[in-house]
Amino acid sequence: MDEVEELIEKLQKGSAEERAEAARRLGRMKDERAVEPLIGKLGNLEVLEHLVFGQKYIVEALVEIGKPAVEPLIKALGNEDADVRSAAARTLEKIGDAKAVGPLIGLLRDRNADVRWNAASALGEIKDVNAVGPLIGALGDKDMGVQGRAVGALGKIKDARAVEPLIEVLGKTDKSNRATAAWALGEIKDVSAVEPLIVALEDDDKLVREFAARALGEIGKPAVEPLVELARDPEKKHLRREISGILRKIDGEMRKKPHDFGCRERKVMEAPPIPREFERLVLRDVPKARVTG
Repeated sequence: MDEVEELIEKLQKGSAEERAEAARRLGRMKDERAVEPLIGKLGNLEVLEHLVFGQKYIVEALVEIGKPAVEPLIKALGNEDADVRSAAARTLEKIGDAKAVGPLIGLLRDRNADVRWNAASALGEIKDVNAVGPLIGALGDKDMGVQGRAVGALGKIKDARAVEPLIEVLGKTDKSNRATAAWALGEIKDVSAVEPLIVALEDDDKLVREFAARALGEIGKPAVEPLVELARDPEKKHLRREISGILRKIDGEMRKKPHDFGCRERKVMEAPPIPREFERLVLRDVPKARVTG
């Protein structure tokens, strides 16, 4: 019996601590013989009782082994145990192999919400555009957590097809998902999200408002004129401080990359690079004198 076989035996018969150590060493050795025994422990209830010692090291070991573990892990996505399916999805997420995309898409229809959640998360990390359509479909999942994970995944993939569905999420009831949608729209940076994000600046939830402001700053120059117009509106005085912060962020980016901006935006750049002064100008004279001139 060689060292790998000895470690596999400890993985199967040892204490939680011994299994953890065996998993760590098997991962470092990257021996393909360890893949199936490690996968066999993914849903082991006794291991799950010692999560910090067992499951963590099993997943890490499979990730270290890498490519040889992908096909067996894909097979494990069809295991009858939901814990195994979830753990296999998490492991494939960390490995990041595009071969797993199709099977993970299939798991978005799994009967178990935790499995669907992990599948959406994995697809977001792998960032394959083939997952965009199915993830948009997952925005209608009956579980709010799965919906939120699909929103986040779409923000990571950054495909423009997700913009309209994400804008719809901004109008839904779950505040956590609204905040994630605002973040995701900022990642995609599509100009059509500007007006909905401006509306979200008045959301009831503070986190949604914060992410909407950040997203507008990420979108940059297409947001300048709508924000300036909003700042002029006497009925929106309560938003002026927030608007000023967003415009200062955009102004800073403009100054770093002036060649990326057109004439209209260069006029905004003429404002002094002092935040306090920029705020005074933006909220009073600059909208007319410098942006619309």
